[in-house]
Amino acid sequence: MEESLVEKCDYNTLAETKSLGAFLLQLCLIFKYIIRLHYFIKIFHFLITADLNLKVKVQDILNKALLSFTV
Repeated sequence: MEESLVEKCDYNTLAETKSLGAFLLQLCLIFKYIIRLHYFIKIFHFLITADLNLKVKVQDILNKALLSFTV
């Protein structure tokens, strides 16, 4: 007779799977924040080197980006 999947799966395997899933979720969140930080650095670099007229537009973009960070 074949064992069912429930009988094959012990608690250690289940715990490892859950911890691996949690680890991958945390890794994805870290990459998401690294990408956002990268864009903030690009915007700040652009603010330093941009003309005065463009700085106003970039400031609006930066404010929207900050709002997306807080949501």
